[in-house]
Amino acid sequence: DELPRGGEELFPVMISGLVLIIALIVRFWVNSEGSSVISPVSDPLVYSFLTTFVCNAPGGYCHDSLEPTRRTQRATEDIEAGERVLSVPRELQIWDLDALRDPFISNKIPKTVRHENTGHPIDSGAFLAVYLVRRHRMAKNQRNETDHVDPMLPYLDILPSWDDLVPTHPTLWPVKQDIVDKFGYLSNAFNTIQAYRDMMMHEYYAFANAFEKESEFTSQVSEREYYAMRVNVLSRSFGTGPPGPEQGQNYKNKNGISIEEELELLKTERGIDLSLGCKAMVPMLDMYDHHATPNVEWRFEPQSNSFVIHSGPDGIQAGYEVMDSYGTFTDTHLIAKFGFVNGDGSDYTEASLALHTLYDPGLKQQFSYIPLSGPSSRMEHALLRTLLDYLLYDDGYLDCIQESTSDLDAMKLKHLKLQHLVKIANKRDRWIITLPPRVPDNKPGKSTAYPIVNAGPPIGNLNVSLDIAKQLATCRLMTLHESDFDGRAVSILREVLDNDTAEDFFIDKLNTAHEYRSYKCLQRLSMLGGERFQSRNQATELAYLLMNENLYQTDYSAWTAAQVRLGEIQTLLAFEESCNKIAMNILSDVPEKDRETEAFFIRDVKCPEEYSLFLL
Repeated sequence: DELPRGGEELFPVMISGLVLIIALIVRFWVNSEGSSVISPVSDPLVYSFLTTFVCNAPGGYCHDSLEPTRRTQRATEDIEAGERVLSVPRELQIWDLDALRDPFISNKIPKTVRHENTGHPIDSGAFLAVYLVRRHRMAKNQRNETDHVDPMLPYLDILPSWDDLVPTHPTLWPVKQDIVDKFGYLSNAFNTIQAYRDMMMHEYYAFANAFEKESEFTSQVSEREYYAMRVNVLSRSFGTGPPGPEQGQNYKNKNGISIEEELELLKTERGIDLSLGCKAMVPMLDMYDHHATPNVEWRFEPQSNSFVIHSGPDGIQAGYEVMDSYGTFTDTHLIAKFGFVNGDGSDYTEASLALHTLYDPGLKQQFSYIPLSGPSSRMEHALLRTLLDYLLYDDGYLDCIQESTSDLDAMKLKHLKLQHLVKIANKRDRWIITLPPRVPDNKPGKSTAYPIVNAGPPIGNLNVSLDIAKQLATCRLMTLHESDFDGRAVSILREVLDNDTAEDFFIDKLNTAHEYRSYKCLQRLSMLGGERFQSRNQATELAYLLMNENLYQTDYSAWTAAQVRLGEIQTLLAFEESCNKIAMNILSDVPEKDRETEAFFIRDVKCPEEYSLFLL
C-alpha cells in the first residue's frame, strides 16, 4: 500500500509529455500539408478502419473534409448541401441474402426451422447474425493460419462485442430486474425490451434444436456471440429495398436459378419474403449516429449497387459529426432496438393504455407471441380476467351491474363488450398512444459524446386530437350503454361477433353523453397507465436528471432509462390532461340539470369484481 515515489512517476510523465509534443507537431505538419486533421481514436483497429476500409476501397468514397473521431467521422471544414459524403460499394456490404446463400445456413439449418411456440418463420436478420458470427470466427482463424484473409475482417473486428454492448444495451442485460428497476414493471419500454430479448432467445434455441445434436450449432455460435451479433444486425443494418436482377447474376451462374426463383424458394421454404426488401450491414454508414434532424441523407442505388450518402439541405458544419436518421422511431423502440435515445425531445414518444399484456409486441414480422394460426382459445381465456377490469367501472349506470339485481340487457351488453375486448386485446393501435416530438425543432449537437441538452425535454403543447380515433373507439366500446345505437347496442354487438368482424369494428360518435364517458374513460386509462411507474410526477423525473450533470458520462444506462421513462410519463400526463379537457368542454355545453343524469355518471372507484364474475 506504499505510495509511489516521485522518481517513479517522473519517467511516465516525461514520456507522456514527449508523446503530446510529437502529436502536436504531427498535427501541425498534417494541417500545413492541407490534409484533414488527424483526430485521436482510442482503438487503433477502429482508426485504421475509419481511414482506409471504405475510403481506399475500389468503388468506395469518403469526402476529403471528413476525419475520424471516436467511432464515427466529423467534418473538418463546412460541407455544402448535397455533396457526396460517402459511397459504400456492394463488395463491402453484407446482406441477409448473402447469409441465406451460405452453405452452412442453406444446407445445415433445416428449412423447417420456426419459432417453437408460435410457428412463425425466423426473421432473415437472425440468419444474418449467425452468418456474421461464423464468418468472423473463420476469418480470425484464416488470419492466424493462412495467407488468405477475408477482406471483411477489419469490419467484423470492429463490430461491438457482448462486452462492448451489455453495459448500455438493455436488451442484453443479464438480470431482468435491472430492466424493471430502470424502466418500470410492465411499462411500454419494459414490454418492448423484453420482447426483443425473448425474440433473440427463441431464435437461438430454434436454431440449436433444429440440429440432431445441439452442439452442432452451439459449438459454432455461442449464445453470447449470437445475442451480440443479433443486436448489431438490429441496430446497424439498413434496408436495400427489393433485390433486383443485379443481386442474382452471380448466384444464377452458380446454381442455375434466377433471383426471382431464389426469392420464391426462400418464401416457400423458410417463410422469408425478401421481395419486400433485404437487410444489409453497411460499413461506415452504420457508425453514424441518429437524429431526427440529420445532416446527411442515405439511399441504396441499385444501378451502382452502392449505398450513397449526401449532405443534407443545411450541409455539415465544420467540427460536427456526421449524423443520419435511422427512420421514424419512438424513444421506446430506439432504446430497445438501438440502445440509446437522444434525450432532446426530437423523437416521438409512446405509451400504453393497456392494463393487460399485449401479445403483439410491435416487432411486426420479426416476432410475435401470437401463434401464426391466430390467438389460441387458451390465450384468449387467460386474458378474460384482466380484460374484465376495464368493465368494472360501469360508467353510465348509477348502480353497479350485477347478476342478481341488474336489467337483463345491461348484463347481456356487458358480456358482449367483454367478448369484443378479447377480439381487440392484441391490436396495438387500439391501446398504444404515440405523440409527436416534444421539441421538434431541436438539432443534433456537435458530438454524441455529450448530451444535446442538459435537462429533460418539456411536454410542450400537444394536441390529443392528432390521431386517437382507434383508442377512442376502444373506450366507446367500454362505455357503451344499452340505450345507445337507439336502443340497439346489444343486437349490434352480437351481430358483429356473429359476422366475425369484431377486430375491425369501430364505434363512431353516438351522442353527447356517450362521447363524454368515452373521453373520461381515456383519461382514466392514462392515469392508470402512469401507476406502472414508481413515480408519475414528471417534476421528480426532471429533478433526477438534473441532480447529476455528469450522469450522461458516468451512468449512461441510467440516463437513457430516465429519459425513456420521462417520455412515457409525459405522454400519459399530456394525454390524460387533454382527454379531461375535451370531456370538460363537452360537459360545458350540457344543461346543468342533464349533467346529473345517469348518462353522464362516471364512477371513480371500480365496482366489486364479484359482481361481474358471472361474465367469466
